[in-house]
Amino acid sequence: MGLLSVFTTGWMVLIAAVILNLAADRLGITGWYGFLTGLSAEGRLFLSRISWKDIAWLFFVYPLSLGLAARAGFMFSQLILQK
Repeated sequence: MGLLSVFTTGWMVLIAAVILNLAADRLGITGWYGFLTGLSAEGRLFLSRISWKDIAWLFFVYPLSLGLAARAGFMFSQLILQK
């Protein structure tokens, strides 16, 4: 994996993360920043207020989406680097 491939993949993940964070905010779902700041400020009390949607988003949907974005970035870089 060359530098251009890593760069392209990184950009794809960055763009996906921004879009996913905007979507989570619009849907009222807790993102990683809100989760970690709430946890550090309130501890276990904060955990009792987290919904199943928040857990599903944080631990399944978000990582899967970023992984797919990384895969797409890698595939795109391979496409443009084909000789």
